[in-house]
Amino acid sequence: LSLEGAGTLGVCRLRARVLEGRLGQDHPFTWATKDSLASMLRSAGQPDEAAELFGEVLESRRIVLGSSHTDTLRSAAKLASTEREVGRLQEAEALYRDTLAKFREALGFAHPETLGIAESLAQLLRDQGMLDKAEPLYREVLRDRRAALGNLHVDTLRSLSHMAYLLRAMGREQEALPLCREALAGRRATLGRRHLDTLLSLNNLATLQHILGEKQEAEHLYEEALTGFRQRLGPAHPDTLRIGCNLAAVFRDIGRWEKAQPLYREVLAGRRQALGDGHLDTLSCMRNLASLLGALGELEEALELHQEAFAGYSEALGIEHAETVESMWQLAALLRTLGRTEEALPLYEELLRSSRIRLGPASPETLRIASTLANLLQAYDLADEAEVLHREVLTHRRKVLGDTHPETLLTISNLATCLHIRGRLDEAEPLYREALASRRKRLGGLHADTLRNANKLATLLHARGFLEEAEELYREALQGRSRIMGETHPDTARTRHNLAVLLEAKALQGEHACSDSDTDEALGRLLPLPGPRLAGSIPQEPRLAHSDVDTDGSPHVQSRGMVDDFVDAEVISQQI
Repeated sequence: LSLEGAGTLGVCRLRARVLEGRLGQDHPFTWATKDSLASMLRSAGQPDEAAELFGEVLESRRIVLGSSHTDTLRSAAKLASTEREVGRLQEAEALYRDTLAKFREALGFAHPETLGIAESLAQLLRDQGMLDKAEPLYREVLRDRRAALGNLHVDTLRSLSHMAYLLRAMGREQEALPLCREALAGRRATLGRRHLDTLLSLNNLATLQHILGEKQEAEHLYEEALTGFRQRLGPAHPDTLRIGCNLAAVFRDIGRWEKAQPLYREVLAGRRQALGDGHLDTLSCMRNLASLLGALGELEEALELHQEAFAGYSEALGIEHAETVESMWQLAALLRTLGRTEEALPLYEELLRSSRIRLGPASPETLRIASTLANLLQAYDLADEAEVLHREVLTHRRKVLGDTHPETLLTISNLATCLHIRGRLDEAEPLYREALASRRKRLGGLHADTLRNANKLATLLHARGFLEEAEELYREALQGRSRIMGETHPDTARTRHNLAVLLEAKALQGEHACSDSDTDEALGRLLPLPGPRLAGSIPQEPRLAHSDVDTDGSPHVQSRGMVDDFVDAEVISQQI
């Protein structure tokens, strides 16, 4: 056999075949060579072949040495680790559990090798989402390492970091915080301030403080970590870029957008070059930058980035993956903001279809998507489809949340507006009244939603000819909006306009003995609105003036809260 160009792997393969042929597969020299070859294959990114070889070695050692021999157990541990790497988690878990039990019996609970296997099993359970099962193992390892090795041993400090990470994943950030601080202090003392493990502890503590709202502290720690990673690994290393992305998120959250934007751009450029345009880390940063640009009003560039991110996620993960769905949501919302409803509609329709399958028709996320789509359809003059969705959302929200929940009241008002615009005033009126009564009770008379409802009900009553009650509601809304929003706010101007139209109508129809000065005062405060003034005409049907968007903020731009929903659409009476 020629070894020319075969390299180290080729030599090791040949040696393993020769030894197996001459000495047999159960000879110790054969095991050792196969074990070395498997380790090399794993390091070279060939874990499947490595797992096959580790399995052969394990089986031979079980036959010759027995299943409880420490060398056999070490082979089992290597195979378990490799099975985990290739994603065969159940096989890995079974191997780890069997190996841990035998190591405990052979070496004792506190032996370093026993603790290493326990830690590996805990990590596997954590990665599978079995956090409650992982916690006692992590605690056992940390306790025994403190006792056997001391608080400043590198293995103890690693256990501290693992325990803190688990607690953070379980939502117990306050418990994780002192462990993160201890790990950082210990690594600074034993390893130095520029050791990579110390820098990782800086990042871990900064991330935890960011989650807890301690953003100034997080900023300083991230900056120290970023400086260290740039010095140790270079500015383009993936870990350096990850720290940069974390620091940019802090800058964004504390309102220092002028520092967040260039840092996001730097990270995105670095990831494009190092990882490629379609890598998930590149796409995540792309979305972060796009969302920041959207907040800064740079909508066209934000749109380009959101479109690229959505295409990348669709290709890498598929249309049904949670990250793809989140990206689709962000793109659809921006298209809607830009007024490109025709492009946004199919995305919202796909979001609704996907959410119904993934989460069910009554999940909060599904209902928010349906509500947003209903308002888009309504604005696009597809009122029949919009009404069906509004009614579906209302049915579920009444059942799940109750009649007076804010989201239920939002849907009641949106359905009423849909019916109102379509001229079905007798159906819209009781819905408006229900929403107004509940909002007065829950929110008070001066809340913006209450005042919006009062103005909308007044507009409906105005159109139906119930001018006295309409005037009373207009005046209530005008007084409240003037007080909380100011005289020049657009909502105040709309209500002032509506009241002026009503007073002029009453004067023209002779139904109210108001003085010329009363009417002149109302009309004199009227801000110009589009549409012709036709003296003496009957008020036309109300029209939809605009829609406000109610979005629940998220602590991370890439975060998962898809809660985009329309607030009640405002209605303006036509001029006469």
